Amino acid sequence: MTDNKRFQSRILLIDKNGDRIYPEFITPLVHQLKPTSEYANVDICFENNQLTIQRNDQSIVLFRRPSYCPFTNLHLQNNSSNIPNNPSNSIAIGVVVLFESHDHRVLITRRASHMRTYPSCWVCPGGGIEQDETIEQAGIRELFEEVGIEVNKNELETSKILALWESAFPVDLNHGLPRRHHIVIYLHVESSRASDEISVKTDPSEVDAYAWLSYEQIENIYKRTDSLENLCLFKAYVHLTGICDLPFDLLTTADYNQKENLTNGTRFALGQLYIQNFFMDQVVWLSEKNFVAGLVAGFFGGLALGWLFSSSLFVSNKVKAVSNAFDSTKDDRDDERSFEPGCSDTEGEYKMVLVVRNDLKMGKGKVAAQCSHATLGCFQKACEQKPDSVDTWFTCGQAKVVCKCESADDLEQLRLQAKRKGLTTCLIRDAGRTQIEPGSKTVLGIGPAPSRLINEITRHLKLY
Repeated sequence: MTDNKRFQSRILLIDKNGDRIYPEFITPLVHQLKPTSEYANVDICFENNQLTIQRNDQSIVLFRRPSYCPFTNLHLQNNSSNIPNNPSNSIAIGVVVLFESHDHRVLITRRASHMRTYPSCWVCPGGGIEQDETIEQAGIRELFEEVGIEVNKNELETSKILALWESAFPVDLNHGLPRRHHIVIYLHVESSRASDEISVKTDPSEVDAYAWLSYEQIENIYKRTDSLENLCLFKAYVHLTGICDLPFDLLTTADYNQKENLTNGTRFALGQLYIQNFFMDQVVWLSEKNFVAGLVAGFFGGLALGWLFSSSLFVSNKVKAVSNAFDSTKDDRDDERSFEPGCSDTEGEYKMVLVVRNDLKMGKGKVAAQCSHATLGCFQKACEQKPDSVDTWFTCGQAKVVCKCESADDLEQLRLQAKRKGLTTCLIRDAGRTQIEPGSKTVLGIGPAPSRLINEITRHLKLY
């Protein structure tokens, strides 16, 4: 993030009761929305140079502060007045881009050592919003200015707000009273290009190194571990030096006094990316040998689903009303109509579609297991994000359709089309322990959602 002085946007907070708060520089933002927590679930809107952040406990977007947030701690100590009343002080808004390549690597950069805030720290590219810019425009401009990457129209369509972070500098009271107060908006953008196809041209005045992180590395950053032997080092391109191997614990150690570390805001954002995307997409690896093994996996997966649906620890009350779904007197003909992707469904029918890569020539047992993983992954996501859809899907008999496509690119295009329509998706990647290469995309789950919406994407596919 650059240190250039940017246009100061207006900020409006709306709490759970609908009360409107226009915060001052000293206002602890997350605490104002949810006093008893370090995070609040929020909806955000940026229009006419005003950022509105409204608490919404059903939203998947988290607005988080660190436990050591100086603004919160001063407020709780009734010492906010210790911060000098400087008229130029205001809360700044920054946009940071988590740019993910087609081969699922995320770009991070190291701030130049002369930067006034967070010198030599690893972050993702980003900076302030300029007057009359949108969040997306600010993000892609900063991405181009810092690393020379231009985002094309199709890539821009994948962008989504991932999370927000309340940032202060210095980061805690042990290093002095805070002089900067930021709301950092993390924007996730998915590229149609592989990491080795993307030309990165860093601006040495802002960035002196960059690296592409795999999801395996992001998982270990999220879990704060560096115990795996193959993750002792990570490769980075360093200005004037070239490719170097750097200690991976720089990215897992949360120590402000340690130079070249990954900032906690960046670690939080990478964790949210891992949770919202890859964690839900990755497979619980099973070793199946034949079709019977696949059926066994499906059977026990069904039992697991039944337990999950009955557990108040996992699903909302809306999703728990499922007695009709297992009613043996229900007319099965109602579900059979939605088993064909191109059928003409009546309004209100819901289904899930599983798209299998036919070019991989997986065995029947392998396909059965991969489809089970996709079904469970979609279910997990939908329970968190769209519980009403899950409830309706159950009353429709949990219809599932298995189709086929002929390449990984086909699978990716279907996933992007589904995401643009706001549909739940789960992309399964295989560990490569049997039959296929590690990391191969095998099955895409779409839904549960209204059949008419899914049909717009899958109508042309043949049944598997």
